[in-house]
Amino acid sequence: MKGITWSRDSHGLFDYESRHLTKKSLRTDEAVMIMRTNNELRTVPYNMNLEFNKQVQASQADEEDRCLLKIVNHHDSTFYLESAALSQDQNLKMDVVP
Repeated sequence: MKGITWSRDSHGLFDYESRHLTKKSLRTDEAVMIMRTNNELRTVPYNMNLEFNKQVQASQADEEDRCLLKIVNHHDSTFYLESAALSQDQNLKMDVVP
């Protein structure tokens, strides 16, 4: 997968006018969280059996680290994206229907 970040605050919207984009290719074959520190993206292993907020806190190198989303493996070989914001703000688990 490819991730693109930009430095200017644009209220969560993609900044089509930005000339300072940071691009990164990420690859995974397991459940992970995608973390952002400044303009850098990285993957961190994610365990669906442990509390999400505790895993995020353990993975934060500093207070600027943010978890953007989770990639989870349901039903052995099917991966889904889940919102990290939903998990952090509401402590809800999203159910995926095949």
